[in-house]
Amino acid sequence: MKKILGLILAMAVVLSLSTAALAANSGSDYSDIPTGWSHDAVVAAIENGLLKGYDGKVNPRGFLTRAEMAAVIVRAFGGTKQADISAFKDVGTDKWYYGEMAVAVQMGIFEGDGTRLRPEDNITREQAALVLARAFKLTDTGADLSVFQDEDDISSWARDGVAAIVKAGYMRGDGKNLNPKNNISREEFAQLMYNLVSGYVTQAGTLNVVPAGNLVIRVPGVTLENVTINGDIIVGDGVGSGDFTLKNCTLNGRLVVRGGGADTIYIINTGIGGSVIISRRDGAVHVSVDGGSEVKKIVVDDGSDKVIISGEFGDLAINCDVDVELRRAAVDNVTISAAGAGLLVDKDSTVSDIDVAASGVQVNVAGKVTLVHVKAGAAGTVIAGSGRVENVTAEAGSSDTRVDTAGTIVVNNSSTPVKTNKGSDIAPGTTGKTGEQDAGPAAYYKLTLSISDGVKSITRSTASTTLSGSTPFYAQAVMLLEENRAALRDAFPDAAARDILDAGIAAYQGSDADWESFVDLYGDVIEEHDSDLLNRDATLAQLIGTHVFTYNVNSNTYTVTITISAI
Repeated sequence: MKKILGLILAMAVVLSLSTAALAANSGSDYSDIPTGWSHDAVVAAIENGLLKGYDGKVNPRGFLTRAEMAAVIVRAFGGTKQADISAFKDVGTDKWYYGEMAVAVQMGIFEGDGTRLRPEDNITREQAALVLARAFKLTDTGADLSVFQDEDDISSWARDGVAAIVKAGYMRGDGKNLNPKNNISREEFAQLMYNLVSGYVTQAGTLNVVPAGNLVIRVPGVTLENVTINGDIIVGDGVGSGDFTLKNCTLNGRLVVRGGGADTIYIINTGIGGSVIISRRDGAVHVSVDGGSEVKKIVVDDGSDKVIISGEFGDLAINCDVDVELRRAAVDNVTISAAGAGLLVDKDSTVSDIDVAASGVQVNVAGKVTLVHVKAGAAGTVIAGSGRVENVTAEAGSSDTRVDTAGTIVVNNSSTPVKTNKGSDIAPGTTGKTGEQDAGPAAYYKLTLSISDGVKSITRSTASTTLSGSTPFYAQAVMLLEENRAALRDAFPDAAARDILDAGIAAYQGSDADWESFVDLYGDVIEEHDSDLLNRDATLAQLIGTHVFTYNVNSNTYTVTITISAI
């Protein structure tokens, strides 16, 4: 009971909340609450709304099904966005768990086997460990599993998840065995969640007292101020596109960002001992590091839309296929290990070193980069933009690198030419420098505009054209919008959204002031707009990458995406 009482006390002091605001049910509602080792964990799971019983019983010793586990984790993180799970034939729309399974798939914690999610199967201990490792973004797999006599019983596909949970100290076994193939009971899973989470924040406001251990933020509008957190903070899916702030804090663990939108995750005068892990799967997110904060590393681990990062911090790792924008940022090292990922360094940002370790990566620089390493195995890297990239090294084993930034010294140790539209290509085994002028319209770019329903992640309408790299973006964007206005309107089933689209096109065709007036008028609807696209002088080559406008109308989220890619 200490964990939930500590959080209730904190909320009562700061927000004057009642305990009822934190408790969905009470342990006294059920007649079969265990009295032994799992008592506190089961009561906490009930009072935090994770476990629900029926007929006056919570059935603690009953085995947990996959659907029940999905429901517990969805409730813990506050998730609401549902994936399209119609491909899974064993999840009927009339089942109580249909919504929970759809949210669990959207959250990335359940994957199934392509056609089945097996919701009514019991879940084993190793399966539970894998799901929890995914949910809490636990990746340290350095545990010595040989201390368990049944190590060989751990399935190969579950081994990393089990190792991560054991390494973090959340699963210990019985001293000799881990029993990975055993079904997990409801009380055992409650104990696992109790080990993982010390408290849940379910009301907006400012907190300056928190319990020791890991904390899950379920709702937007929460600020932690002047506190030390001896654990991790998980910004849960329930935060949605809302805000969360750390101000004058010391976080000795990690900050895991599963929720949050544009301009909404603020780190102000705060030191973070672990990594900041960005993992929002259903929308754009902006993490701002300000006011003397110390952040050693940010990891972009998962996502579906643009990730924006501002401020000064140490290292950045891009481990998934998303577009990351550095906005008014100063970064030591960036490592890109995901094929197809994109990095935009805006005009007010600087990066010391970028390592490209995957194929199809696009780096667009409007600011300043000291060095780009294109590693062995990386193919088709494109480095472009109006900014300054001082040096590029294409290592042996890389191929088909392109450098379209001006005045860049290129060391080509690869077996293919490094192409450029500024001067002559750099031959294999030589060092050269790109020119200061565009060599002409030899480079071509594809401009694609699409609209997606953020709830279903289905592209509704797409329009594209192929243009010279020196083509002014603004003029072509206006033409593309006008030529496809009817199709774009049809992509919005909501009449209000169509009206806002028309108003937005009209404002975009006007002046910068017209656009800013439009943004001010619809500030509660437009969650994000990419200001780079307002530059009337920018060319396609300067804007290479993905640019996003997000609208939220009548509980529907629409994402207008403009992608500019070299071909």
